[in-house]
Amino acid sequence: MQIFDKKYRLFGVINIIDLLVVIALVVGGLVVWRVLWGGGASAVPTANLRNVEYTILCSSVRDYTDGMIKVGDPVSTKSSGKSIGTVVSTRSNPTPGDIFNPVTGKVQPYDSSIYRDIYISVAAKGDPTSTGVSVGDTQLRNNEIIQVVTPLFQCDTALATGLKIGGE
Repeated sequence: MQIFDKKYRLFGVINIIDLLVVIALVVGGLVVWRVLWGGGASAVPTANLRNVEYTILCSSVRDYTDGMIKVGDPVSTKSSGKSIGTVVSTRSNPTPGDIFNPVTGKVQPYDSSIYRDIYISVAAKGDPTSTGVSVGDTQLRNNEIIQVVTPLFQCDTALATGLKIGGE
């Protein structure tokens, strides 16, 4: 038996172009189904979840925002709106910088009187990884810039320090 007959039908049953159209429709249908109903990223298995505490750094924010973050505030990502924990504590330091001193002709370090670096400790149930922590289906990686939101505050931030896991 030949694969193609004289009319270029596959095994004498279906035209090759018609077969390609049917395959494209099936693949397209599967993609649409996956996006609409089967879709999102899988969450972290609950068996691996542990109490984790991590610190994020909001760098160079105006000094009047210092008191806007309260212990107990929920923290979420702006992109997904999903919770990534609860504020446990905050610490604020003046943002360091360099300034040229015209008297000495040298660049000198100084602490800004206008900008602050805010370290926010966040507690969550998550799965620590070698590169950060997974909280729900959100992967927080070391030094990756994300936008976090609390009820009164929003900033671009990064995972600043190592993780505390459980009672460690």
